Amino acid sequence: HMRGIRCSRSDEPLIRKQDWGCITLENRDQIERERYEAGVLRYTFRGGESGPEFVARFTLFAKQVKDELNRSSYPEHVAVITHGFGVRTLLMVLLGWSEEYFESLAHPDNCGYKRLEIRQDGSLVLLDPMSQHNLMAQHGFVGRKTS
Repeated sequence: HMRGIRCSRSDEPLIRKQDWGCITLENRDQIERERYEAGVLRYTFRGGESGPEFVARFTLFAKQVKDELNRSSYPEHVAVITHGFGVRTLLMVLLGWSEEYFESLAHPDNCGYKRLEIRQDGSLVLLDPMSQHNLMAQHGFVGRKTS
């Protein structure tokens, strides 16, 4: 503890960047196209990690944070530092967002932050709104294929 704030290691494996496996300059465009067609939370990278595995890691981390916050001596503030996709995934898990809503959100700005507040009833509220973007208007947009 440092001034009432719990310090933890800076390399928490549960919130590491998604393992993209066997991606190269030659196959990156094709893999990204396949990923967007499948859905970024569903795609499995060859030799890497699947979207569901990635979400499961962040779900486990979110549970650990919630458990710590529910203890009687929880810290007043908790800071989580990760990549933009990870921030979106963690917020999706914590706030119960749908896959469609998740996909409509832009990554936070580099070095940006998103604050959550715990309400008296234990619910979480996002204090800093996420930017939504119009994917259809983006050059080279590849939409998720629906069944």
